[in-house]
Amino acid sequence: MNVLEALKSTEFLLSLGTSATASGLRRCLQRSPFVQAVRESLLKGEITEEGIRRFVGCLEREFQPGIQFFHEPALAALAVALEGRRTAFAEGYLYDLARLNKIAEMDLAPRVAGACLKEWMKLSKVVKRKYSASDRLREYWIGGIQSKRPGSGGQGKGWTKFTFRMTDDAET
Repeated sequence: MNVLEALKSTEFLLSLGTSATASGLRRCLQRSPFVQAVRESLLKGEITEEGIRRFVGCLEREFQPGIQFFHEPALAALAVALEGRRTAFAEGYLYDLARLNKIAEMDLAPRVAGACLKEWMKLSKVVKRKYSASDRLREYWIGGIQSKRPGSGGQGKGWTKFTFRMTDDAET
């Protein structure tokens, strides 16, 4: 089984136990053999950041507004695995996931990513990143179940737009 696919397994979910706080979940994930396997695979080149991008894209397709996101632990595990990487992709992933801290469908993964980003910033040199027009953007609308998304004929009340910047590793 691919190390990324293992993050969707029941075995992975059961290995986490119960953690009510983001810091507790982050500590648990730091010790997880599943997360360590992802880190090692990244270091060895067995999986790439592009592979992680595709994997997350597959997970995102299962996101449904108003329903707790089932793959939230996998996103948090990737945040912990990427915490030690000093690449634009890792920074972008952590930043974008941390920005989702106000949606009801995910309560812990964005806070885990925020803690990882804080640690990432502490350990990194401060590098300013300029985003260019070639960066790929992905937009998501998060909102109430009863209301319609803006631009779809509804009034759009209660909806929030989140934009993810999907970038390459190259520093610009």
